[in-house]
Amino acid sequence: NGTETLDFNYNESFQYLDAGLRCGYFIIRNGRINISPYASISGSFLQSKRYDDPDDNKKEYKAFNSFTHGPGLHTEIKLKEFKTSNRYYNYGYEHSYISFKVDAGYNFIAKHKDDYFKGNTPYVMVELIWGIGDF
Repeated sequence: NGTETLDFNYNESFQYLDAGLRCGYFIIRNGRINISPYASISGSFLQSKRYDDPDDNKKEYKAFNSFTHGPGLHTEIKLKEFKTSNRYYNYGYEHSYISFKVDAGYNFIAKHKDDYFKGNTPYVMVELIWGIGDF
């Protein structure tokens, strides 16, 4: 029937990319915490290089390479604020801060390559931010 079995090793790495735009609004924004829901529109792919052949692009296995969209929530908490003297103009202060940021969401995959890989991609990104300027 034309199907072939693909074997992958335990802990084998895959390449994943999700690049696009997020648009949202702040429901809480003050000097200590920022919370905003958003909608994302992006392009996304998941592929394995195990079967990659530089002379034959058909051997590169992509689980999906598709348009994605979905909801998310951005949360950022300011941990510490700094004011340092302005080194360039010798007057005033430069503001900066350290914050803890969590973005979580769910992307719906518009098109899968085959029936072996179905579903969507939930995600959580945790970051420690050094921001320059005001929070």
